[in-house]
Amino acid sequence: MHRLTVGTCRIELELMPQSPWLVRGKTIRKVIDGTERDLLRPLRHWSGRDSDEDDLTPPVLPASSLKGVLRSTAEYILRSVDPERSPDRRPLADAPFVCGKRSELAGQPRGSVADSELIEWNEVNGKSISPEDLTPGRIYWQLSAASQLFGATVHAGLLTLDDAVGPSAYAQRSHVAISRFTGGVGKGPYQEELVLPEGSLSTTLTIRNFALWQLGLLGIVFQEVSRGYVGVGGGTRKGHGRIEINVKGLHFSYAANAYPAERVGIVSAQAYCSQSNGIPEQLRNLEARPDLLANKASAIAGPESTDWRTNALVQRSVVGPLVDQLFHEAVQEAWCPWVLMMQEEQPS
Repeated sequence: MHRLTVGTCRIELELMPQSPWLVRGKTIRKVIDGTERDLLRPLRHWSGRDSDEDDLTPPVLPASSLKGVLRSTAEYILRSVDPERSPDRRPLADAPFVCGKRSELAGQPRGSVADSELIEWNEVNGKSISPEDLTPGRIYWQLSAASQLFGATVHAGLLTLDDAVGPSAYAQRSHVAISRFTGGVGKGPYQEELVLPEGSLSTTLTIRNFALWQLGLLGIVFQEVSRGYVGVGGGTRKGHGRIEINVKGLHFSYAANAYPAERVGIVSAQAYCSQSNGIPEQLRNLEARPDLLANKASAIAGPESTDWRTNALVQRSVVGPLVDQLFHEAVQEAWCPWVLMMQEEQPS
């Protein structure tokens, strides 16, 4: 799935904190109000200085933290669209726990096996595996839908994220740890240094060889996070980590020989991947139907290239009010038909 890039979607995200947040970095000892205490500081952006002591060093929301929030939300949604899914079929969301031992994989249905144990599960249950079956293109379709997008041990995901750096605005709060045995103070007091919800953070999300149903899923995920159903970082049960996600723009690049001449809008990259990528014909045909924002072709057409690096690319940019329209069409024309197809999918 990664050997040839047919199309790339780059999404510019603006993260707007609605409450203090903290992705924990280093704990240091510091004298506060005349008493030496532990100070839990946020993870800082490396700047060549001593970031643990420099109050001007900006905090960072690492890509791994944000990606984990997006993935867990996506898995929740994927499990909810087909709650009665047979365990004999390929799951839509990865199994949360691994079996651990090869002997425990024998006789397990596919839906109970984590994607990281997929190869061992095939071997233990006598399924023939040829070297061709272990190529990224072949193994891609055997993964759960969540792992196809976000990745698993046996296959890198299509989605990557950049770290987001925020403004340097901090506040300290005192806490104590409660002993579960006595109900009294177990440890403390200690201080937490929280990042205040001032300003915004920017990051870029990139999907290689994307499917349109994946854009629809991400649109729903962004909406769920913005509504406050899931938080980022630590202390989310105390109200920390609420953020709103504003999509500032989506930028698409297609290989010119993979972009159909009769299309003018946003099309699926997976629909035009080579047959060796293992995309089933039914899904390929489903993905090839939509031509999103075709009625706005002049507004989304990319500028003429003057750089040899992009001469062979077809580019489309979606910004402003068209962003919401794109996600709406992606949900209606790609995500919903894909869900119906998955509900009718037969065990492999």
